[in-house]
Parts: sequence; structure tokens; C-alpha cells
Amino acid sequence: MRPHILVVDDSDEVRLLASRILEREGYQVSAADSGVSALAELQSVVPDLVVSDIMMPEVDGYRLLERMREDPRLLAVPVIFLSALGDATSLERGNRLGVEHYLVKPFTAKQLLATVSGTLRRYAELRRVRAVTPRAAPTAEGPRPLDFEPTGIAPLDEQVGGLCRGRVYLGQGAGGGAKGVFAVQFLHRALERGDGAVLVTTERVDTVLYVGSSVGLDLRPHIRSGKLVVVGLAERFEYALETRNDVVALAAEIASYAAECRATRIVINSVLTILCSAPRLVLSAPLMTDLVDGLERTGATTLVLSDDPVTPQEELANAYLKRASFGTLILGSETNGRQTGTLKLERMHGVTAPTEGRPFRIAFGTGLVTVDPEAAPHVYDELEELRRHIAVEMASAEDEVTGLVATAGGALRLRDPFALFLRDCVAAALKATERCALLVARFGFEANGEVIAAGPVALTPQDFPEVLAGQEILCWLHATEIAVVALGASADDVAALAARLQDWLAGRGRGVGRTLVGFRAATAAYSTDGATIDELLENLARALGREEGAAKQVVA
Repeated sequence: MRPHILVVDDSDEVRLLASRILEREGYQVSAADSGVSALAELQSVVPDLVVSDIMMPEVDGYRLLERMREDPRLLAVPVIFLSALGDATSLERGNRLGVEHYLVKPFTAKQLLATVSGTLRRYAELRRVRAVTPRAAPTAEGPRPLDFEPTGIAPLDEQVGGLCRGRVYLGQGAGGGAKGVFAVQFLHRALERGDGAVLVTTERVDTVLYVGSSVGLDLRPHIRSGKLVVVGLAERFEYALETRNDVVALAAEIASYAAECRATRIVINSVLTILCSAPRLVLSAPLMTDLVDGLERTGATTLVLSDDPVTPQEELANAYLKRASFGTLILGSETNGRQTGTLKLERMHGVTAPTEGRPFRIAFGTGLVTVDPEAAPHVYDELEELRRHIAVEMASAEDEVTGLVATAGGALRLRDPFALFLRDCVAAALKATERCALLVARFGFEANGEVIAAGPVALTPQDFPEVLAGQEILCWLHATEIAVVALGASADDVAALAARLQDWLAGRGRGVGRTLVGFRAATAAYSTDGATIDELLENLARALGREEGAAKQVVA
């Protein structure tokens, strides 16, 4: 059959010219003189390609493309823009919406035919290998009803009853550590009822496990039983996605793991890192449709977590994912930078009613829970206030600005105001958790055989989300010192944190030609290390006061 092309342009001259060029080449052509007429045509016809102007009254080309991507029947229909707009902003907007090609007027017949034939040939190949699957038109009985399933995450379930079973959702936004907790909670609810689950991540597995344990959701038993399959991509796929076939293979491998454990839920973390770490991978709408369709064929409800886009390539990948996914979940940034955020379903096929974001907090043993935004301050607010207080105290102490004091024998001890601050931090943390742990570390950096301060490494509190999990709270940072309160952590958790922090500091030093030296860390966990908070601090002081020979001290 001849490919069917819909030409949309409010200029009679351009519309007739493009239609004649295409008809003479043997294509079946229909025409619309406006975006409104094109939408009416598309109600009953699914063309192989749409060639559209941008600047049109009422419904312009951008809006036409957006409306097409909201219709499941038209998701796999490529669009070529014809326009006199050739500025960078217009080109960027079209690319972000997922337009396949952008021809600037005036164009030649050869340019138009080459672009059309190349696009149709590429899509025909994608359909042949079932990378792009045309969606069925609605039946006389109407569209298939949406099969919603509660997730166990209150801020989401209270909005729309959960997520639609077997669909792929994109999770994005500046939620910080909340995204990791949300992912763990999403998987944990399925595992609790005996279902299987798959986690695809670029992070270290121990980091993922700690995010769960920090809010009381232990994933280890499910990994041991084989119900939870964790696929680490750091060494395997990060630089392997160079062609569409690689993306197809990735989706197929995830599907094989899902079949192995009979997964009903899948989480893919840091998807932009996976997709954009190889610059040779050419991103396109069919590529994202290929990935999403492959995941939907698993039958599992899939959450694809997007990092905040930074580069233009990541922004493009995020836009394509948003268009291909069934819905978009937004985790809003916390109101005070840490504590209360908002979760909402921004967009979903078949649901047009807008939803208000539900405020959430991270609660130990539960994860994300709905809260009253007018409620009394939470533990994070109290900890934030304590951080501000200690910063003022240390700044006013003139030369006594550190939290640790070196004794004559080379040992370290907690400065009294700093010890009081740590005690208050633990007291606040224990209002939300049954247990917590403390880590205090002293370190330095060496260059050319001389030990120097950490200034050239330029450590700031904004750097530490790279290494700290969602419930690990940075409560003190000095040029050569750091203290962390870890909510929900055991002695083993905080010992792992010390090793992770040491590796991270060493890496930051290497980045500016410095060598990490003299790293000494003391850790203690409540309540395993003592019956009172004061005893916990005493254990820390004893660890700091031990002989200088050990690079790292851990209170068991």
C-alpha cells in the first residue's frame, strides 16, 4: 500500500505545492488547512506521516504534535515540521517535543522528498522488527478500562488510586533523596505480598540497601530469596548503548529478569545516565518508544526514574521519555530544602483531571507518608535549626572554629559545644526513628609531600548528596572535619558509610591533584552502643582518643 501522508499548512500555496510534490512521487496525500482541521482528520485516520507548518491560528504545529502524543493511536506517527522559523529557540522546542525533522522554508522538492522517504523507510524498519507498534484504534465499546492498583504510597494512592497495572511511568523532579525512598517503597510493597520485582540501577547495591534500611524497609531477605533481582549497570551498560539494537537488547534483558522472578514491579534508576553516557547513541522518539514498549511487554508496572536533566542531550531524552511513558510522576523539592516535598501525577493517558500535589515526609518504617502542611515542625526542621545554631556558635568562637581538638599526644576529642550539638541532633533524630548512628571524621589532603587544608578541594554541603543516602544528614562540615547523623542506621550501616565517605573524599582529592591522608573516623550507633545518648557520645570520644596509628576507628 502507498504510504499515507497528511500535509497541514494554512498557506494554500505551500499546502498545494507540498501535496503535489508528494503525490507525483506516488504517495497517498490528504491535506488540512489548519491544526483544528488536522485534529478532526486524525480522529478517523492514522497516517504514516504528518508534514505540518508551525505558525497556524488556534492550534499551531507544536500544539498539534502535543495532541497527537496524547492519543495512543498516534504515538508512533512521525512528524516533520515545515516552517519559516529557523531560530535556535524554535528548533530546540520542536526537538524537545519529538519532531523527527525540521525543514526551514523555502525548501526544495529534493529536500522534502529526501526527508520524507528517509523518515518513512526508518519507521517501516522499526515496525518490521516491532520496535514501534501502532496502537489499536478505540473499539465501539470505547477504550480499554484502566486497571489501577494501589502502590502502598499514600501521597500517590490518595490522588488517583495508584498506578495503572502493566504501564511505564516516568518519575522526575528535584525530590533529592526522596526519589530513592520512593523507588524502594514502590518495590517493597510488591515484595511484601509475595510478588517478584526488578531493580535496574547505576548505583552500588549497598547504597540501595541502605536507602531501604534507613527507613526500615529491608530488601536483603528478598534478594536472598530471589524475589528481588538487582541489575547493576555501572560496568555493563553505561557505555554500551550506541545503537537502537542495544536499547532493544537492554529492554529484552530486563524482561528476562522480570520473567525469572515473576515481577509485577520494575524500577529503572538514573535512566538518563544509562541513555546519555554514550554520545554515539542518537536519541529519537522511536528509540524511547522502543524502550517503553519493550518494558510494557513484561506486564509489570514500571517506574523509570529520571535524574534532573543537565545537558541538552539529557533534556531531549527526558522529553522523549515523557512523551512515550503512560504517565509522569513529579517529586517536588522540599519546602525547606530537606523535609517536606510534594508528589503528584502530572500527566497520564486517559486521565485529564488535574491533580494537586500531596505533601509528604519520609517516615522511618514506612517511607513517603502524607502530612498536613500546617503540622508542627518535623525532625528535619529541628535538625536544620540545630545546624544553624552550631554554625553561629562556631563562627563566634574566633580561632576555636573546629568541632575536634587535638591533644598533646595526637589524639582527638570532641569540643564541648560540639558534643552538646551532637547530643541534640541525636535526640531530635530519635523522635522519628527507633535507632540512629553518628559518624565523626577528621581528614587532610597532601600535595607535594606537604599536608594542607582541604580548601583547594572546595567541599560544600551541596556536594554531599552524591555520597549520602536520603536519611543520612550532614550536620557539620569543616575544612578538615565532618559529622553525619544517620537515621535508622545500625553499627554496620554507619561503618559502611565511613568507608564510602573515605572513598568519595579520596576521589574528590584526586580530581584536583591532592591525596587524602590521615582519614580518622569514629562511629557509634544508638541503642546498641549504649543505653543513653551520653554513653553514645562517650563511645565516640573514646574512639577519637585512641592511638593515632589506626586510619579508621569503629565502635562495634
